[in-house]
Order: sequence, then structure tokens, then C-alpha cells
Amino acid sequence: MEPRAARTAREAVLGYYPSRVVPTPLPATCATRRRLGVAFTRGDAPSPDRPRSLSGQVASRLARASRTVQVAASAGDGERLISTGSTLLDLAISGGRFPQGGIPGGILVEVFGPSGCGKTVLLSEIAGGVQRQGGDVKFYDPEGRLNAQFGSLFGFKVEDAEYSRPDTVPEVFEPIRTWKPRHDDRVNGIFADSLAALSTVLEMDAKDGDKMGMRRAKEFSEACRKTCRVLAQKNFLMVCSNQIRQNLDAGPFA
Repeated sequence: MEPRAARTAREAVLGYYPSRVVPTPLPATCATRRRLGVAFTRGDAPSPDRPRSLSGQVASRLARASRTVQVAASAGDGERLISTGSTLLDLAISGGRFPQGGIPGGILVEVFGPSGCGKTVLLSEIAGGVQRQGGDVKFYDPEGRLNAQFGSLFGFKVEDAEYSRPDTVPEVFEPIRTWKPRHDDRVNGIFADSLAALSTVLEMDAKDGDKMGMRRAKEFSEACRKTCRVLAQKNFLMVCSNQIRQNLDAGPFA
């Protein structure tokens, strides 16, 4: 029979009595378990095949995804994926459906966050990825903050893109429905940085502006309903950035 002191120490390490089954990982260290003769359970023992570095984890996940992922019918064109410039972000977006991950064509993507968090950087990186694959880029910059030198840091050639500074919501969405890029067999990108800077015709031309404040939301809703079908049919990738409004009374998502 096992001595009482040894049994008490064993129960303290295991976290449960021998008759109980606890599926959670055990908190004891490997050295303590070896000293008390506690056997490792499945998933607890250190595996020599498990990579510890970040690059090793990425390579392991890519190899595992290539063996197990089955591409299912879904929105977007998975044959040509656009990278975000970050392997981990690519895998987080579509790593469960495509081995290499990335953003497929034919969808609308919104990148939102507070000012200065890197939304323009991400849009520039994705736009550069579209150009590197031979696609055309239409870049809307209502705020006028992008320049050629900044875009070149991420492989985005602003001089080769259709660059404009729209003022209203229709100026962004209406040209998309009639846009004819040079290459129809590739993913062509449309970028807007940012939607928060867009106004409406009523707000800009009317004397009192939009008193109700609802016209802008209605125009966005109507434009998205009309444009989403064009994006899927023509395999356009539209990426828009949007800022979070900082409201002391209602919180950051007001």
C-alpha cells in the first residue's frame, strides 16, 4: 500500500484523486512529476516534434493545413489569394479553407480601428500585393494622406494606380460598377481610405446640411447592396478602412 505522505504529495501534483478524471492540463512541472513518479498524460509530455519558435509554428501549421484542408465552396475566388504581408494574419483570415491563407477576390473587406493603428499601412500592403500579381488598383483617398513615397515602402506603386480623392459616398461606389480594368483574369483591387471622411451631397450642398444625420448611412447601405454583386461577378477585391469614433459618453464604438 502506498504511504499516506506519498499519496498526499501525488494528489497535490495531479490535482485530483486517482479515481477522478480531470481533462484539463495538469499544473505541475515536468521535474516534479518525474521525482514523484507521476506519468505524463496525453498532451502533457514535451514533444520533440513540437516547434518552439514562431517560425517553426508557422511552418508546422502550413504543413498540417496542406494535408488536412479541404477547400469548400465559399464566397470569393480562392484560386488567387492576396497576401496581407503577414503570414499569421493570412492564416487567421482564411487558413482554415486555403493552405497558404490570404484574402480571396470577390469580397468586401473593412479594416477598422482608432486613428494611427496602421490601417493605411495594411491597405498599402494589400494594394502592393494586387499589383505584384498583375492586377489593377483603384485607390480612393478622401483624406489625402497617401503619397507615392509612403506607398513604395510596401511595394505599392501609386503612380500606376487610379488615384482619386472623392468627397461623397456615390463618388466611391458608382464608378466601381462601370470600372473596366485591363486584366479581367486577375484579382483587381479597389481601396478606400477611409470611409469616415466621406460626406453626402445633401450635407455638402444644402444650406443647413443633413439635420437628421441619416442620409450618409442610407447611401452606404444602398451602395453596398448594389456593389457587392459586382464585386463577386467581376472578382474585384474591395478593401475599405474606417475609424472608430471616440465618444466619451458612449464609448469607443459609438
